Amino acid sequence: WKLAGAVAIAQTAMVTLLGGAGLERYLLPVLPIFYAAIAAAATAYPNSWRNASHAVMCLGLMSGWIWSPFGPHENSLAMLDLVHLHEEAAGYLAANAKDAQILTAWPFSDALTRPEMGYVYEPLHVVRAPGQHLTELASADPHKAQYLAVFTDKMPLEGSLVDWEPIRNLLRKYTDYQPQVSPEEVRAGLGFTPILSWNRHAQHMRIYARTD
Repeated sequence: WKLAGAVAIAQTAMVTLLGGAGLERYLLPVLPIFYAAIAAAATAYPNSWRNASHAVMCLGLMSGWIWSPFGPHENSLAMLDLVHLHEEAAGYLAANAKDAQILTAWPFSDALTRPEMGYVYEPLHVVRAPGQHLTELASADPHKAQYLAVFTDKMPLEGSLVDWEPIRNLLRKYTDYQPQVSPEEVRAGLGFTPILSWNRHAQHMRIYARTD
């Protein structure tokens, strides 16, 4: 256990200091050690406690498929909603904006330019933005584009059970969380107006067209 613990601590420290992104998959080598430790610890207390604790852990795991307020989409079934929204938007743009320049951010920018991902049959013309904050969209020279695609890239906190100031401050500081850019901000700051939108549960995809 000393050797296993040292490996787990070293992996966690390495990805914390050098990882460059808050991705839980960087800790995959630690998970077998963690689960083995849980299994070993469970042998130290009575069967009734063990059954109860394992049932709670299973319920927690399954609830995380549906409710993941802090994590990225790939941590839960919200990823399915994201894929379906991107399919709808990519199909619309491939049919109606084949020769136009489309301003958007990753991962939708890859969905439009890499046919092997399955969203389009041939690459569309994309102006890539580094992110979806208003300043990031503006930095990509939006006047080159005739269309703008904006999608939910972080699960919204507004109106949720964790929508309170201390949590919002922590997320702004450590995860760059900001509320999703609104149609009014896009219209005033970038010169686009919304023409179409799709919604699935807490997520949306909006297509804007240039008006100036």
